[in-house]
Amino acid sequence: MTHLPKRFGRFSKLAVAAALTLGTSAGVLTAGPLSATAQAAVSSQGSTLQDFAARGGVQDSPDNLTMPEPGVSRVHLDKGKMNGYKVRSGIPAADEATLTYKVRVPKVVHDTGLALIDLKMPGLAGSPTSKSPWYASSGGTLQPDSFSVRLHARKSSLYNVGHPWWDAYIYAPYAAGKTFKNWGIQVPITTGRNGAGARMGIPTDRWFDVKIRVELNTPGKNDGELDIWIDGQQGIELRDVRWRAAGQNTPINLFMAETFYNNPGAPRDGHIDFSQFRVTQGGDSAPAPTTPAPVRTTPAPAPSTTPAPVRTATPAPVVQQRPAASFASDRRYRVVRNGWGPAEKDMSNGSGGARDGGTLNIAGKKYAKGFGVHARSEIVVPVEGARTFTAQVGLESYVGRSGSVVFQVWDGNRKLADSGVVRGGQRARTLTANVAGRKEIRLVVTDNGDGSNKDHADWADAKFTS
Repeated sequence: MTHLPKRFGRFSKLAVAAALTLGTSAGVLTAGPLSATAQAAVSSQGSTLQDFAARGGVQDSPDNLTMPEPGVSRVHLDKGKMNGYKVRSGIPAADEATLTYKVRVPKVVHDTGLALIDLKMPGLAGSPTSKSPWYASSGGTLQPDSFSVRLHARKSSLYNVGHPWWDAYIYAPYAAGKTFKNWGIQVPITTGRNGAGARMGIPTDRWFDVKIRVELNTPGKNDGELDIWIDGQQGIELRDVRWRAAGQNTPINLFMAETFYNNPGAPRDGHIDFSQFRVTQGGDSAPAPTTPAPVRTTPAPAPSTTPAPVRTATPAPVVQQRPAASFASDRRYRVVRNGWGPAEKDMSNGSGGARDGGTLNIAGKKYAKGFGVHARSEIVVPVEGARTFTAQVGLESYVGRSGSVVFQVWDGNRKLADSGVVRGGQRARTLTANVAGRKEIRLVVTDNGDGSNKDHADWADAKFTS
């Protein structure tokens, strides 16, 4: 395996232009803060590798990157070489970020390339902005103030799997019970999470989805997170990652895209296609809508009038009762976005018009209160002094076994609860979040990275208790 800092001595003309754009310090390329326009562009949907290079990224082997059709980045792999294509580009700094993109692998590359030789794929990293982007941990070197994670396509003969498969290629002090040694920490991506089940194969001759979520740790503690989905199926769910050592505060600030074979190089000419790169702060990879969704305001219910108690000669004993629940749909909520038509109050998401849904229904069980939405969606609800939020969550019955979503509860950039992947036909799951001391929460439904077809989702019996 090669050491990247030694191999990347030559820069393209575009990289030199990027150095002028970003600024230099003592002759070292620095990835300075992005402008608001650049940040919006980096987080936009449909970005290509060419976009990241043009926004100030440094690149290697630019001649191996072409665009065979609009919005598609093609990386060429030359026989007997390790060139491929590499670009590292600054992104808005964050403690949690999600990278999504699409990949298309020709079957001939799968069978006569990946089956024989390992290959690197894009991911995320963090590195000091005073250093060159090539400084970020990779190539067998873990920098003390840097970290990275990428996909790695492993050859079929490794572990006698019999087909090319994925692993997470992590440069961090600790993860998955392992410490960094010579070549990073390698965690297989499997049909069961974190190495449980069969090693996940690589689809061919069609587009498939990749989603990588990184949440940084408290410096020095093993409480960082890493989630990876391939084609909508989660194969990595680590909750013990030490991305940063004690005293290190480097954020996620680097898009690291590297596609090249390991030694001894490509067995034949080939290519791999990419499209729709998107980097988003936080755990929800959905982009902001191009036009704001209408804000729906529901007046708070009028206080009920309670009759005066009837006095008796012998007062009844006082019974301590639990606080009454307050339904989220009866509060002054606002809809930020919804993936299909308007989000509905106390009914399912319908055919695209307002108030055209039916009774909320998850796996045959009906609910009178809640929200009917469609991924990707977000509703903001005030907490109003409550301590706990609960909801029965699931896909609407009429989608059958179609669709897959994830329900999440957020306070700003802090995730309070996550349902995991919920699929059509499954019974409702109880989602609970501690909301004590919060001003408002965001009810988010993501499309699980596999598109939003049939993703009619229900926040049923959504309520607060004190």
